[in-house]
Amino acid sequence: MVPGILLCGDLDFRYLLMGVIRYTVRSSNKFQLYLALLAPLIIFLYFYDYGILIPWNINWLMGGDLGTNFIGWHAFRYDEWRFPITKTELLAWPHGVPIIFTDSNPLFAIILKLFSAILPRVFQYIGLWYLICLILQSTLGYFIGYKITGSTNYGLLFAIFLCLYPPLLTRWGHAQLMGHWVILCSIYIFLFIQDSRRVFFLSVTITILSIAIHLYLTAMILPILLASYWFVLKCLGLEKFKKFSIYVFSIFFISLFELYLLGYFTYGDIGGGGFGDYSMNLNAPFNSRWQSTFLPGLPWAEFQYEGYQYVGLGGIFLILLGLCGYIFFIRKNRCLISNKIAAIIIICALFSIFALSNKIMLGSELIFKYDLPIGIDLLANAFRSSGRFFWPVSYLLFVFSVYYIWNSFPRLAIGLLFSVCVVQLIDIAPLGNAIGKPITLDRSNVILREALEPFISDADAVFIDGTQTDLQVASYESSYMGSPLGLPLISIYSSRAPKEHYLWETNLKQSLMKGDTSLKNVMGIFPAGWHVCFPQRSFYVMEDWSILLPENTVSKMTDKQIFNLVQDQPVKPLGVIIDSCKSDCV
Repeated sequence: MVPGILLCGDLDFRYLLMGVIRYTVRSSNKFQLYLALLAPLIIFLYFYDYGILIPWNINWLMGGDLGTNFIGWHAFRYDEWRFPITKTELLAWPHGVPIIFTDSNPLFAIILKLFSAILPRVFQYIGLWYLICLILQSTLGYFIGYKITGSTNYGLLFAIFLCLYPPLLTRWGHAQLMGHWVILCSIYIFLFIQDSRRVFFLSVTITILSIAIHLYLTAMILPILLASYWFVLKCLGLEKFKKFSIYVFSIFFISLFELYLLGYFTYGDIGGGGFGDYSMNLNAPFNSRWQSTFLPGLPWAEFQYEGYQYVGLGGIFLILLGLCGYIFFIRKNRCLISNKIAAIIIICALFSIFALSNKIMLGSELIFKYDLPIGIDLLANAFRSSGRFFWPVSYLLFVFSVYYIWNSFPRLAIGLLFSVCVVQLIDIAPLGNAIGKPITLDRSNVILREALEPFISDADAVFIDGTQTDLQVASYESSYMGSPLGLPLISIYSSRAPKEHYLWETNLKQSLMKGDTSLKNVMGIFPAGWHVCFPQRSFYVMEDWSILLPENTVSKMTDKQIFNLVQDQPVKPLGVIIDSCKSDCV
């Protein structure tokens, strides 16, 4: 049935034809959009694994930074509401830590905590977040491509291409930073929203969302949003400056309030130092780091993994084609660079300079270095992983490339973009193994988990010592089991914790080593052999770990009962030491 056509009397076939055309276009629009929603699911299944979507599958998370992401949410979920609203005292007890410093996606964590009672006992949303990010990436890519050209096919191809952007796909180790769709939102606002009130409202909304996801994303979109509002203001002179100032102050104070609410100022400052180390190399856009079918890897500096910016061979072709299209367009139309284009060029230049940092590297060689002015260095250190700031530059280059390709070579545009997508997919195919294999690994430590299980419910708190790796493994397993019991973890691996907590933790260890009787119900987890350093305490020693038993366990069970209990575990202990000897350990 063709809507709008009444088949009676003398039929005018012109009306019928126009109705068919309108119906076909509407159906085509929907079909292409459905494909744009389906494409990220296929890309997700190729590069990742469907198993990570299972909410109770957490074993792939129990290692590296993803473990910190998970236990931050896990502890926050089982703790009572505190202030700041992201704070939990089940980690870094007794001082606590906001989960913004465990990178646990406050946006999802706060919402899901409201429904914690009906969620499974163990629940992770990180795999789902990956998929949502790809779907939003594709959807925004589709609408940007469609708005630029009016072609649904072109929009679909651009959506697919944006989901094949290597720095997006490889960000799975820092889950929140896969939210590149936030950057695309700001670009969409800049290009297509012309009403100042809508720009104001959308700017505030996307800023609030980005802060609740990751502050780096906020820093990337703010210059684009500020430029968006400036260009949609119709007034001139002092009136324009007044309205723009109101906009800037509104964004500033709303952001400041949200930062305070989420706990960003809990420790006084958010700067961590190290600006210049985690930067982008000059060769980054072309450096595949040996994850390309066609291009070899190039040298880079030690910490420049944060500056991974390979755009893919398809991306390189797209930018080159866009440059050719731009030159052709300028010569044909004899037009100058508009104020909007000039603003974007300035924003891209500033982002690129910041991404390269004050240490300009080409391969493994330092080209030159300069000192930052006092004050700017504090801001720079708050965003020390500056190599990430080339992401919006890449997206802006992609958007303007597809625009000029379409306007300069309209008959070839769809074929060219399709070829770019094919080349991109073939080129980055090795990333399937580079991402898929690590992400499907079982990172749980079954031995330690089974060793802790009989005794952890007797403890009042858990203390961990050892190397960073020891701390990660032990904290993930003990928090996984202890948080549902309300058992706090004293030691924590996170991006930030209060200095007074580290001092308090050091004093606690010294007290334990001195046999402080007031701390006897603390369960301790240490590398194997460390039990000789703690006088008059009971230990359960197995393989790589020495487990300090809580006093509640020792007081209610005989030595033989403890021994028989651990003998029943699947992994047999190397020994049970009751009342370990005093020593001179420091």
